[in-house]
Amino acid sequence: LKKYDLDYIILGNHYDGSDETGIYYGYPEVSLEELKRYVAQVIKAMDTGLFSYVAHPDVVRYDQNNQAHLDELEKICIHAKEIDMPLEFNLLGYRTMRHYPSEPFMALCKKHHNRIIIGTDAHEPSALLDQETYHRAYNYLKQNGLTITENIKMLK
Repeated sequence: LKKYDLDYIILGNHYDGSDETGIYYGYPEVSLEELKRYVAQVIKAMDTGLFSYVAHPDVVRYDQNNQAHLDELEKICIHAKEIDMPLEFNLLGYRTMRHYPSEPFMALCKKHHNRIIIGTDAHEPSALLDQETYHRAYNYLKQNGLTITENIKMLK
C-alpha cells in the first residue's frame, strides 16, 4: 500500500470469495446462510485494520422483513460501533433507488449510534457534482437522527 501512496481504502464486499466464481451479493435475494457468509466476510475485513469505512454495507440483497436477516446484518453495526468504523450511506444506490441504502439497515445504524459517512460511489466523474442527491441524503440522515461523519482513519 505504501508503494501507491494511498490515503485510505474503502471496504466494499460484492462477491462471495471472488468475482469470477462467487455469487454476487446484490442480486438475487440471498439465503440466510449466504447472508451469514457476507456478514462474516465483512467483519473479518473490518478487523484487518486496512479499511477506513465500509461502503454500502447493505448492498447484500436481504429479506428486509425477515428478523433473522436483520439480526445477522445487525452484527455489522455492532462491530462497526465497537471498532469505531463508519458505515456508508451510498449515494449511487440512493439516487438510482436501488435496494440500498435500506431503511431497516439505517434503523439498525441509528440503534447502535453508528457513524455514517455519505459516499458518492462515483462510477463516473459527474457523480461528484450531484449536489442535489447529496443534500437530499444529508437531510434524510439528519431527519432520521443518524450521526454523519467526515472523519475516517487515514493510512498515513
